[in-house]
Amino acid sequence: MATGQLGGLAGWVVDVIESIGAVGVGALIALENIFPPIPSEVILPFAGFSAARGSLDPGLAWAAATVGAVVGAYVLYGICAFVGYDRVPSPRSRAVPSVRKGVRPWPRTASTGLTLTTLGSSPGPVAT
Repeated sequence: MATGQLGGLAGWVVDVIESIGAVGVGALIALENIFPPIPSEVILPFAGFSAARGSLDPGLAWAAATVGAVVGAYVLYGICAFVGYDRVPSPRSRAVPSVRKGVRPWPRTASTGLTLTTLGSSPGPVAT
C-alpha cells in the first residue's frame, strides 16, 4: 500500500503493520485499549487489507489482535489495581451505591471468565 497517500494516524498504522506484521497488529490493538484516541476501526481494516493481499496471515492477524486486546485489558486492570479500586473515578460512582461504598460489583474470578471467553471466541466467517 502506498503510505504516501495516507497521512496522520492511518499512515502510521499502515507503516507499523507493513514493517512488523502480526506483532504490529497486536501491539497497536494493545495500545488502542490503553490509549482510546487510537481507534481499532483504523487498525483492523488495514490488517484485513494486508491479509487479503497475502502479506499477512489472516489467522495470525486475528490471534495477534486477540492477544493484544487481552494484554491491553490486563494493563488497564493492573493500573487500576495499583491505583486502588476506591480511587478510580467512574461515571457510575455517583449513581450506584455499591460503587460508592467500595464494594466490588463482580467477583474476582470475572476477569478469568472474560479472558477465556475472549480467547474462545470465533473470528466469524471469512469472505473469499
